[in-house]
Amino acid sequence: MRQSTLDELTRFLTEMEEDLSQCNESELKKRHTTSIIIRGTLILMLILAVGNGYFLLSLSNGLSNSLGKVDSITAEFGDVTHSLTDMTQSVINMNIELETLQRINNEMAAVTGEVTGISSALTGIGSSVGELSDELFSVDRSMGIMDGQVYNLTGNVYQIGGSVHKITRPMNFMNKMMPW
Repeated sequence: MRQSTLDELTRFLTEMEEDLSQCNESELKKRHTTSIIIRGTLILMLILAVGNGYFLLSLSNGLSNSLGKVDSITAEFGDVTHSLTDMTQSVINMNIELETLQRINNEMAAVTGEVTGISSALTGIGSSVGELSDELFSVDRSMGIMDGQVYNLTGNVYQIGGSVHKITRPMNFMNKMMPW
C-alpha cells in the first residue's frame, strides 16, 4: 500500500514538471510558485504518509506484541486456573482429613469416658479391697485373741487333767486292794 502511494506521488511530480516545461515565463513563475507549494504539500504528504506508514507499522508491531502478551497472560491465567483447581482439590482433601480427625477425636472422647468409668470402678475395687483388708486385720486380731483364749483353755484342760489324775490315783490304789 505504501509503495503504490509513493508511485502515485512520483507520477504526479513528473506530470507537474512536464506541464511546467510547456508554459511561458510569467505563467512559469506562477506555476513555479504553485509547483513549490504543491511540492511542499506533496513532500509534507509524503512525510506524513511515510510517518503514518511507520506509525502504522509501529502500531501493527505494538498490537502484535500486545497480542503476544495477551496470549502469554492467557496462558498464565490457564496456569493460575490449574493451580487454583489443584488448591481446591487440596482443600477438599484437607476437609476430608479434618472430618476423619474429628471422628477420631469423638472416638477418643468416648474411649476417655470409658477409661474414666474403668478408673472409677478400679477406685471402687481398691476401696473395697481396703475395707476387706481392714476386716481381715480385724479377723486376724480376733483370731489372735481366740488363740490366746484357746491357749488359756488348753492350760486349764491340763490343770483339770492333773486334778483328775490326782483324784484317780487313790482310786487305782483302791482297785488294787479290792479287786471285786
